[in-house]
Amino acid sequence: MNYFSYNILGIVKKKRMEAEAHTSNEQQHSGGGNGAASTLADTALDGRESFAASGMSLGLLENLNFPFVHLAQKLHELEESQCQLINTLAIQNTKLESLPQWSHIVAVLAKVPDYNQKLHAMKQEMAETTDKVQRLKGRANKLQQRKLAVEEKERHLNAKPSQPQQGGGKA
Repeated sequence: MNYFSYNILGIVKKKRMEAEAHTSNEQQHSGGGNGAASTLADTALDGRESFAASGMSLGLLENLNFPFVHLAQKLHELEESQCQLINTLAIQNTKLESLPQWSHIVAVLAKVPDYNQKLHAMKQEMAETTDKVQRLKGRANKLQQRKLAVEEKERHLNAKPSQPQQGGGKA
């Protein structure tokens, strides 16, 4: 058990003892007279209820104690794992910084944001070029259709025989 579970159990036991002491004090201080019997019965009933409530509280806390203890253990294990990881990272960082090529690596890594920005600009330019190509293809298709339509009209006009005009002239 850890400090947390001892603390909870200590509080519950203290409350139980206070409730028992309170009940016994009330029973001793209840005086005689006609109201003494009812006061004594009320005090005894209150003491039993208080004792039952503290017993139920203790039982509840004992049942809830295991998950909290288990959780505290897991948190402690996690904290230890994190400390080990931090130490390992610090060692690896020290090893990397001691490499003779470290300054070159740092210089190259410093250029990464610039290269990333250039790459983004190139992608944007390629997207714009692709859009322009698609629009030009659409325009070329429309022009091709117009040209075919004009050629078709010319063919129909050239294919019709010219008919001489008959009799409509003045004599």
